[in-house]
Amino acid sequence: MPSTSPSECAWSVDTTNTRWPAPASHTAVADARVDFPTPPLPTKRLIRA
Repeated sequence: MPSTSPSECAWSVDTTNTRWPAPASHTAVADARVDFPTPPLPTKRLIRA
């Protein structure tokens, strides 16, 4: 079993978010979407002739 120090193991886990944070344009895309409720169905009108 290779001997590695705890700092080496911790460094290899994930450094993408700490060193290179995502640009604001990538994180704002999910917040820009707005879901509107479904409009009601039109009322049925009875036409008498």
